[in-house]
Amino acid sequence: MKPIFKLTADGSDITNLLNNYLISLSLTDEAGSNSDKLSISLDDRENTLKLPKTGAVLAVAFGYEETGLIQKGSFNVDEVKLSWAPNKIDITARSANLRKELRVKRDKSFHNKKLGEIVQFIAKRHGLTPKVDSVLGAEIIEHIDQTNESDISFLDRIADERSAVVKAHENMLIFAREATAKSISNKPLPTTNIDIKDTASGSCILNDRERYTSVKAFFYNKQTAKKEVVTIGTGNDVYEMRSTFATKDEALKMANAKLTKLSRLTEKLTISMTGNPQITAESNLNITGLKQGLNGLWTVKKATHKITSSGYTLSLELQPTKPR
Repeated sequence: MKPIFKLTADGSDITNLLNNYLISLSLTDEAGSNSDKLSISLDDRENTLKLPKTGAVLAVAFGYEETGLIQKGSFNVDEVKLSWAPNKIDITARSANLRKELRVKRDKSFHNKKLGEIVQFIAKRHGLTPKVDSVLGAEIIEHIDQTNESDISFLDRIADERSAVVKAHENMLIFAREATAKSISNKPLPTTNIDIKDTASGSCILNDRERYTSVKAFFYNKQTAKKEVVTIGTGNDVYEMRSTFATKDEALKMANAKLTKLSRLTEKLTISMTGNPQITAESNLNITGLKQGLNGLWTVKKATHKITSSGYTLSLELQPTKPR
């Protein structure tokens, strides 16, 4: 099949203009609050290409002539690099919704608020529409402090404690559960079947160094007016959570979620394969052809789509969808 792409700048289609000068077009799609990145490398051997303005909005789609294009999002140009001998222009653009204001450090306390209300408060401050998982959003947080933390770091901390992800995407501020086979905007994602023999290369790392066997969480006991601790799991490899929770039940719930998440981090799979525009961060892949015990569902944490004169490739970083 023949790889194709479409690129617009501030609404104007510039695909045909760039086709003769394109060295590479690369999109890195990551789960969580990390900013997605679009990288474009152009051959400016004739010294005729105009430089894009920083802040310009680029929209990109990847696909094949035989099956059509799939939109991959909008990005703001934030860096333009010129080099010579040979003449080349490298353009870097980042997710259009990861605004600088989201990274400004702030101080704020929330009392007896639903998690959804906290996300809504922060989304409103940045002109974004909140999209929160209904189960997560209903959780009541008795007290939590945002101390010298940016809004996105604060939400990322809350998400990490709940095996969730937070992301600014397409004018939305999204708070969703991990490894649910749904996109960051809560749309169902198809499971893709991949046999290792059909990929170009890859590796699987089993890392015991990161294996925690228990999690310790703290809570404030109102009756004794003391800080107390609960532990989920057994063994000496203990992970200690940063937050102090309002109740024992909340501390147990958060410790259990953290242990589940940590158990997935001990196995990492990387794959290089022919490009597939339908595969995104948080997609589930059903992997076969690995060693016994490693086959099954893996969740994409990072997907890099790349088009060059040699074709369309996809590089993936994955973690087990469920603890093994």
